[in-house]
This record gives sequence, structure tokens and C-alpha cells, in this order.
Amino acid sequence: MSHDWESIERRIRESASSSWLTEGMKGSLLLDYEDRGLMSPVIASHKLHHLADRAGGVVSLSAGSQIGRMPPEVAVRATHDALEAGYVGFPSSLGYREFRQAIARKLRRENGIAAGPDSEIIPTVGAQAVLDGTIRILVDKGDDVLLIDPEYASIEPLVAMAGGRVIRVPLRYDRKAQAWSFDPDEVGRRVTPRTKLFIMSNGNNPAGLLYTREQLAAIGDLARRHDFFILSDEEYERLVFDGQTHTSMAALTGMMERTITAMSFSKAYVMTGFRIGFMVAPAAIVDHMAQIVRFAVQAAPSLSQRAAMAVLDSDVSAWLAGSLRELESKRDYGLGRLRGLPGVTCASPSGCYFLFPHFDLGMSSQALAEYLITEGKVSTLPGHMFGPTGEGHLRVSFCVPQAQLAEGLDRLEAAVRRLTVGGRTSG
Repeated sequence: MSHDWESIERRIRESASSSWLTEGMKGSLLLDYEDRGLMSPVIASHKLHHLADRAGGVVSLSAGSQIGRMPPEVAVRATHDALEAGYVGFPSSLGYREFRQAIARKLRRENGIAAGPDSEIIPTVGAQAVLDGTIRILVDKGDDVLLIDPEYASIEPLVAMAGGRVIRVPLRYDRKAQAWSFDPDEVGRRVTPRTKLFIMSNGNNPAGLLYTREQLAAIGDLARRHDFFILSDEEYERLVFDGQTHTSMAALTGMMERTITAMSFSKAYVMTGFRIGFMVAPAAIVDHMAQIVRFAVQAAPSLSQRAAMAVLDSDVSAWLAGSLRELESKRDYGLGRLRGLPGVTCASPSGCYFLFPHFDLGMSSQALAEYLITEGKVSTLPGHMFGPTGEGHLRVSFCVPQAQLAEGLDRLEAAVRRLTVGGRTSG
């Protein structure tokens, strides 16, 4: 089989036009990005991986999870203890009741959410399963889904597979102030009679924006007025910098009944490979999610449930505080490096572990990401993958070891300076 990029792209496009493929799946592969002059995120991702494999020796600043750290020791110990105790079979699709009870205590203690462990909480295979399940449950063919722009790249394909239509709600980037902002009125202007769902990550992946209580309340008012649900992806709820606080949508008065909250142990607790998260939602939605879990994956992994329960029932505050200090230091380091480059501006993220700089170099984000791989031997993610508002930006991960971050930024800086010295290159 040929491994040149042209043959790979041809195979993807042929797959997208297969007569046996559902319309939703065809749409999830190509979406309508190319109609807007942008590369489909699916094709873009394949191409970047291909280029990195071909280039060899590429330093990655494109990670989506913390690299070089281990989970809290209590999670490692609990996994071993659960294995020794024989937790190797199928648990209930609803998850272990004691785990759901631990989640309920955490939600009340840390988030101000009152959720019933026997009706409004269900463990899942990571938070990704909550996103997928919620869209399957609520979105029919022809329904509209409001989605923040830029936003986590996997959501739009999931909506397409369900037959829904994404309507983007843009954040605003001020290059002079080097800051992102959000106006809730942008949501109201885009509501249609077919709007079923509004989706947001808080903090925002990739921009790192945290939403204020007032902004969330304004979205909640719109949801009640126009009768749509809110899917709040809160995977990064514990990764908040500069002494700021995270507010959960479901904690606001009257919002538990129309909010689906996705949480996991992957990001803050470095448990990505455990594939364990949970849904918090009205009982009727949890009932439907239980059927999806049962028939799609049987249950969330038993060992992972025991490990996550141990984290919730233990004091890991010192471990988490140390992790936050390290991430905040790397954020500040990366921010200083990027802001010192010609043609580059960058907001300081309040949460998550990504920088999302804007490059004014006369190149598309895809062309720049490809150039950095082939010429700079450093990988990032092009901003257009997260939505049209992300065009012109790159996502740069600082959740990697300091030496890797420094080397990656050295390579990025050298490649960018070659562009600016040699004249801007058109993408």
C-alpha cells in the first residue's frame, strides 16, 4: 500500500463518498469546512500525522493530556488493590453505587451541584462518551446545535453523525489587548426554532477562557426562554490559574434540570488512559445514557472506577496544587516566548493547558502548522480545526515536560524568524 499523502487523502475522500455510508458519517468526515475555504479537521489531522511521521524527530507541542506526570499515588495504589481484590469483571452499566455516591459528594463539595447518586449520575468511558451520548439522545436529523467557536474539535463531527446542524457562536479575540471575550447576546442572536442544544467547554479548549457566573446565567436564561438544553464540558474544572474560580452551569438556580455536565479524571489527575468520566444530568437523560452505555460499551472500566473513587475519597489537594503551580509556570514561560515573536499575539489562558497564539504571517493556520512540522520539526494544531474563529491561531500545549516545551518553542521561534526574515509566505 502506498503511504504518500495523496493516496491517503484520496482514500479518505473516497470513503466519504461511499454509497453504503450514512449521510451523517459522510458529513462527519468532510463537514462543510471546504466550502468555507478550510480543510476538514479529519483530513487536516491525518495530514499532520503523516507529515510528522515522514519528517521524523519532531518535538510535539500538540498533546491533549499531561506528559511526563503520573496520577496521584492513591489512584495507582487503588488500581493495584482492586486488581488483587478481583475487580476484573463487568460492573453494572450504572457503575458502582459507592462510586456514584463519591461523585455526588464531590459535586456538592466542589461544584455546588446537588445530584442524586441513584438517578442523576452515571460513570462513562471518559467525558467523550458524555458528549457523544448527549448528542445521540437529544439531536435528531435537522435539529440545530449551538456551538462555541473555537471549541473542542470532536464535537462538530458528532453532531454531523446525528444529522444535526452546527451553528457557531464566536468568541472574540482582541489582538491589541491579547485577550478573548464572550458576549452571551451572540447566543441569543443565533437561536432558531430547531435549536435543541448549546455546547460549551468551561474552560474553553483551545482558548483557555473561563466563563463568569453572569455569562452562564445569561445563557441559562436563554435556554429557559427558548427551551433548549446545555451541554457543559467541564473536564478542565480543576485546572484554573491566577486564583480564579470555576463555576458549574448546573450549580445555578434552576439549571440542573436542563444541563448535562461532562466531567472526567483525565486532565487534572493525569488518568487519560484510565478512560473514566461521568455524566451529571436530569434523571430521564441519565436513563437513556444507561442504555447507550449498556449496548455500546457495557460499562465504564471496573478498575478505573475504583481508582477514581479513591481519588475522590482522598485528600489530593497538595498533589493538585503542585501540578497547578508547575502548569502555571510553564504557561507563563510559553506566553513570554510567544509574545516575543514578530507577528505573534497571545492571550493568557485562565484555564486548561493550551496557549492559542495568533500569527500574522500571511499563512493559513494549516499551512503554518505544516511548515512548522516540515521545516521546524515541531508539531502544533492549526486553529481552524476548532472552528472558523480559530483560523490564524495555533494550539500550543504546555502540558509537556519543561525541557520538551523549551526545545519545541526554540524550534518554533527559529522557524517563525526564518519566515519573517525571508519575507511573509502566503498560505
